[in-house]
Amino acid sequence: MKPTLAFPALAAALLCALLFSAPRLHAQCSGCTITLSSNSSTNYTVSAGTVLCINSGVTYSGTITLNGGTVCNLGTITGTVNQSSGTFNNYGSVGTGLATGTLNLSGGTTNNNGNIVRTFTQSNGSLVNNATFTPTSFTYTGGQFINNPAATATTPSSMTQFLLDGSNEDITNSGTLTINGELKLNHTGASLTNSGTLNLGTSTQNLTKTSGTATNTGTISANIITFGAGTATNDRTINCTSMTVNGNGSFTNNRTLNVTGAGTNDLNIATGSTLTNAGSGGNFGLITVSDAVVNLGTLNINNGSRIVCTNFGNVNTVNGPSLNNGCGVISISATSTNMGVINGYADICDATPPSGTIKIDNNSGTVAGTVTFCVCCVLATPSISGVSSICLGASANLTANSSGGGGPGGYAWSPGGGATQTVTVTPVSTTTYSVTMTYANSCTRSASHLLTVNPVPTANAGPDLLIAVGASTNIGGSPTASGGSGAPYTYSWTPTTGLTTPTSANPSANPGVTTTYTVVVTDVQGCTATDNMLLVVPAYFAVPARKLDAGYYEVKDNRVFFSFQEEYKETVANLSYAIYTDQHALVSGLPALPEAYGDNRYALDVTSLLTPGYYVLEIANEKNEKWYLRIKK
Repeated sequence: MKPTLAFPALAAALLCALLFSAPRLHAQCSGCTITLSSNSSTNYTVSAGTVLCINSGVTYSGTITLNGGTVCNLGTITGTVNQSSGTFNNYGSVGTGLATGTLNLSGGTTNNNGNIVRTFTQSNGSLVNNATFTPTSFTYTGGQFINNPAATATTPSSMTQFLLDGSNEDITNSGTLTINGELKLNHTGASLTNSGTLNLGTSTQNLTKTSGTATNTGTISANIITFGAGTATNDRTINCTSMTVNGNGSFTNNRTLNVTGAGTNDLNIATGSTLTNAGSGGNFGLITVSDAVVNLGTLNINNGSRIVCTNFGNVNTVNGPSLNNGCGVISISATSTNMGVINGYADICDATPPSGTIKIDNNSGTVAGTVTFCVCCVLATPSISGVSSICLGASANLTANSSGGGGPGGYAWSPGGGATQTVTVTPVSTTTYSVTMTYANSCTRSASHLLTVNPVPTANAGPDLLIAVGASTNIGGSPTASGGSGAPYTYSWTPTTGLTTPTSANPSANPGVTTTYTVVVTDVQGCTATDNMLLVVPAYFAVPARKLDAGYYEVKDNRVFFSFQEEYKETVANLSYAIYTDQHALVSGLPALPEAYGDNRYALDVTSLLTPGYYVLEIANEKNEKWYLRIKK
């Protein structure tokens, strides 16, 4: 009896267990000099040249002092990380919902790709959040706070103020950042850069900038906003319940500012401060204020911009556009007051103006002769709705839309010259359509729309084929689809009878009877093309004889299918054909040459035989030897 090989089998089992059961490190956790593979409370100091790795599934409850090396965490830290320099890469969790976990950042860089859910302090260094940052305790006294796209960061409600009061103290948000308290910039070197979504809570001052720089290209939602010394710029959307520009600061609005919501919704410009309602990149500044706009400083309203408010009061200076090629509008639904100076080509539009030349309810100031009253249509926002792309040969409906401005009285489309609100266009190439809308006082506004024309693909269902009853063949071209906007293509064959895969390019067909198959191919842009092929399935192939007998061949699909096995027939053109009536009268006109299907099989089109009845097909070879086949149509 041979001994069993127990040891090799055991070794293999142990090897598999090690390979597939042991915790694995993330690809980013490489070059580890210390690896924690099981729960640990040992304290570590990580200096330059040291890489401490915490495996997945491991809970660490000790203290790590990071002062120049790298810590890479895939597990759960319920202890403390004190980082003064170096790099901390977190792919796991710092803290859990039921346990502690503290990260103290005073230098270096923390890259969070996992979760920070307990205690976090930052006095310097950089926090780069790429995942989830929701600490239950957060203390900030300095450093760079960066929240990247797709990341979510939320400060705890216990943090009443996020204060940037030192040089190079910055918040950069391109993800979603929620601050449950006041965000305050209080240093010339502090900055807020938002290109994502910034939500502030409900403290007395939600966003306060006494100095520093604030730039928004995303969306900011807050309660009260105060922009003081330094500059602030809005290139997208700001929503707040009230706003004040003070401290000799400046605020430039290039897109949308909404001062609305619960409470008193005022926009105040303090003495020595400047608000400029401008525009950039083809966009116009739009400021909507539910209550009052009060200007004690300088209000610049550039060409194309507009302010919509309930009450308006000017105590100092309003500067309208310097050229009369457009309008800077202030639209007032209730009371207008001017105690200062209104210059330039501003358009003041009071919904209930007084009679007289100066249509301002309460005017004790100066109004330049270039100022107009409700003559601009800049309040109208034109646009064109419709699809952005079509397939060559298709049509699209384009509709001119307008919000505000009282509605247009006329439309002029280009190209095409349409004069209605909706036009139907069928361009043969990519085209930019524009519409000019005419409003009251003959002023006009325009909008444009790019309509891309995608080429259509080419469909090839393949050649007509003939198969015997019960046989199968692949149909489709080589290739079945080409051109257009390219792959991936989709296919739809109809009818599906006898097809194995009617959504493939070259399905196998066995219909049992003669069938016309149609394929619709669709390219990556959704453009389609159609082609068809005839798959002939004759019941049988007749064999002509040297002498007629009583039998006959019944015509199917206007074709006579026959098999000709004699010699002197190198090509189908070497044979001659004639058709006679059953009374031996030659039918006027000779039939066309038959189609050859290989294996000496042919199909002769007899569509020209209009009268039903019996006929005789005569076939002659090069030696004028003749064969006959009686047919019935």
